[in-house]
Amino acid sequence: MATKWDSVAAHVQWMQSEENQSIMAKLMAEYLTMEGPGDFALLHVEGDLFASTATPAPGGAIDLLDSPVLSVEHLSIGGGKKEALISKFSEVRGILEEFAGQYAVSSGWREDIEAEGKEEFVVISGWESVEKHQEFAQSPGFAKYNEIMQLVAKADAKHYNKRFL
Repeated sequence: MATKWDSVAAHVQWMQSEENQSIMAKLMAEYLTMEGPGDFALLHVEGDLFASTATPAPGGAIDLLDSPVLSVEHLSIGGGKKEALISKFSEVRGILEEFAGQYAVSSGWREDIEAEGKEEFVVISGWESVEKHQEFAQSPGFAKYNEIMQLVAKADAKHYNKRFL
């Protein structure tokens, strides 16, 4: 689910409400299956990642939520590297956008990380398939794009296929 909240605290307050507990119970009973602790992730990311303002490459404009597949990449960095990552991502973002073609790319910083000195940058991209995203690693521009990994302590990527949503 992708929703917008005024703050992390506002969302936490909603999650604790009777109304939300009732809704979640119905969703869990009818639509959601979770087999283990890694099946569910809750992220609070600055901005509106799924707005139509997510950057599509020239020549197309398929919104993230209309994409057949979404990739969600978590790039964790140590303290003091936030500005460097912002700068590097601004430099190489176009390489990802060009390869994604008509699918949108969006990004933002996690707002709900409590550990001091840790930051996490989230990149969400639309794709026609998981395989198409994996082909990015073989593309001519990938080596330049991958320079952002010099600033990353830990990276994790997951794919979400719309046919299962």
